Amino acid sequence: SDRFTFWRRASKSGLSFSRLVSLYGVMHMSVRHSSALDLSTALTFSDRDSVMEYLIRQGHQKIGVIAGKPDSIHAQDRLIGYQRALYENNLLYNPSFVFWGDWTRDSGYRCTDELLAKGVTAIFCMNDIMAGGVYDRLEELNLKPGEDLSIVGYDNRELSGYYKPPLSTITLPLHDVGYAASEAMIRMLEKEPPEREDGIYKVNCHLLVRESVKNIH
Repeated sequence: SDRFTFWRRASKSGLSFSRLVSLYGVMHMSVRHSSALDLSTALTFSDRDSVMEYLIRQGHQKIGVIAGKPDSIHAQDRLIGYQRALYENNLLYNPSFVFWGDWTRDSGYRCTDELLAKGVTAIFCMNDIMAGGVYDRLEELNLKPGEDLSIVGYDNRELSGYYKPPLSTITLPLHDVGYAASEAMIRMLEKEPPEREDGIYKVNCHLLVRESVKNIH
């Protein structure tokens, strides 16, 4: 099959299996020097700050962040999107509104009290798992997500639709990621130049609006 031929040719080119798997599974992909290839390419998601634009349109200006690990390129990229959205809407960036988690539910839980103490009206969690931790803590405090505090996530995990209320989040086009990544890989294996001069391929994310954000205008 075409898929088998692709993987066989990739293997013969000197690319490791783990590198090929990471190509399909990460937010920001880069393929660097190998024994047979001398090209670099990257695959990124665009519209990374649309979730922030949505919060701002709903009247939120004090927006806290629960980020992933500090050394994560995904967390760094999403933080840049957060900062950009604030700048483009004439809102000041307050670094004290940013707390570093570790992608786990427990880290979302642990950061919630500190953000509430800062007086934020909304929290942007860099994944849906950490958002679940915020929900857990709010329940203990007898506060309601989407009413007492707005919450948004990122990555549209299946469980996020079952939170009460369902979580507004960013849905990732994983099919498009796989397709674009395989196209880029095939061009590299054929020793053809990248389709884009800068070697960066972008795919669009989409905001999924549910019930976890309150309009405070």
